[in-house]
Amino acid sequence: MAILSDRVLTPTELRALSARSDLPGTIRLAIHVALLALTGWLVAISSGWSTLPAMLALGLVQVALFAPSHETMHQTAFASRRANAIVGWLAFCPSLQNAQFYAAFHVIHHRHTNIPGQDPELLAPEPTTLPAYVSRILGIPYPVYALFSASFLD
Repeated sequence: MAILSDRVLTPTELRALSARSDLPGTIRLAIHVALLALTGWLVAISSGWSTLPAMLALGLVQVALFAPSHETMHQTAFASRRANAIVGWLAFCPSLQNAQFYAAFHVIHHRHTNIPGQDPELLAPEPTTLPAYVSRILGIPYPVYALFSASFLD
């Protein structure tokens, strides 16, 4: 009787996919910087109603900076720790977030994923009013809840 494994990839396949390299991260970073420059330029040259779609495009590219922020925090975007630190710090800047603070917050999240009362991503109450929703979208409650959840780092 065959034993079923819950693994999708073999250890060899996983090791090959987990190999770190600076080239793929550099290519993705160059594309992202080019998109930021292009959409920023579109906002700068637009006028009237054409400004709205240009701003939407720039906003979408800026929001997508979370991906390099997250991957550099996990040290998976580049082989170089220094490149991960520098690019991660710069990627967090447009959203006015602190890379070191987010890293601490995220470690707590990984340590207590989906555990009510301990996962800082679950500590903020669900918004029930428009001001609460705006506060949530702006990320206002998270620093407070992350500081509270720092007690779980022991």
